[in-house]
Amino acid sequence: MILGYQSLKPTIIVKQKVAQLTVIVLIFLNIAGLLALNFRGAGLARISVSQFIAQNYAGKNIQIIYVGDSNPYWDWAIPKNTFYYNKNVSAKEVASIWKDDLKNWMIKGKTNLLILSPDDITGPRAEQMLKDSGLKKVFQSIPDYALFINRFYNEDINRSSLLIYEFNR
Repeated sequence: MILGYQSLKPTIIVKQKVAQLTVIVLIFLNIAGLLALNFRGAGLARISVSQFIAQNYAGKNIQIIYVGDSNPYWDWAIPKNTFYYNKNVSAKEVASIWKDDLKNWMIKGKTNLLILSPDDITGPRAEQMLKDSGLKKVFQSIPDYALFINRFYNEDINRSSLLIYEFNR
């Protein structure tokens, strides 16, 4: 019996070390996940977009051009998101960034912002078209590192990310 126990003891120690290492790895992964969720905007990550507009374009007349349901000032029908409400912001919905020449959407005398989902940018051609139209990305509601970490937890979280492009021409 003693010989049997002695032969099992090294196996038990190895299993304990593997279990401890597994727990340590899982703790680090969960900390990374918590950090990723911590830096994401509230709700559908739209609050951070309207907060960015309020902080960086205060006092300016703004026109937001949004694709589909990317309007950061509308999360739910009731109650309305009015925390960062700005009377100087007007909104125009467009079906796609490919419909018209993007410059036709601009209103002179206003700061024109395009708000869209990363899903609306379908590849390098779309990125080049945005660049050629004088658009520069100024904000992303979910940082790149959080998008990367979310891929391991729940990639659907990344679908709520919004991008803001500013017309520079």
